[in-house]
Amino acid sequence: MGPVGSAKTSTTVMKLSRISARQARSPVDGVRYTKWMVVRDTYRNLNRTTVKTFKNWMPGTKDMWTGGGSEPAVFHLRAKLHDGSIMDMLVEFVALGDNAIEDVARGWEGTGIWLNEADLLP
Repeated sequence: MGPVGSAKTSTTVMKLSRISARQARSPVDGVRYTKWMVVRDTYRNLNRTTVKTFKNWMPGTKDMWTGGGSEPAVFHLRAKLHDGSIMDMLVEFVALGDNAIEDVARGWEGTGIWLNEADLLP
């Protein structure tokens, strides 16, 4: 929580990235896998604010995005870290619309969910 323009969204983008880079390595292939869901009330608000901020903090990643508009957007970053390990971060951007979070997240398996502007969600 905080005032408008206090970098709440920007800070959360960096937090997701930091957690992804520090995730334990997979015992199978040594890759640091994370999967996130970012939830907002409508696709219009999601794309106008949250996705826009995320893209600003991840320049040069245009080819790592799929979807968007009036459907879920997906960002998939696979990068080599300073310690030589590989980070594989998948972020799904979803709008609830008339649905409850239980309907959208049921059966979803991931590292975490970011309820962006949670006070606007049903």
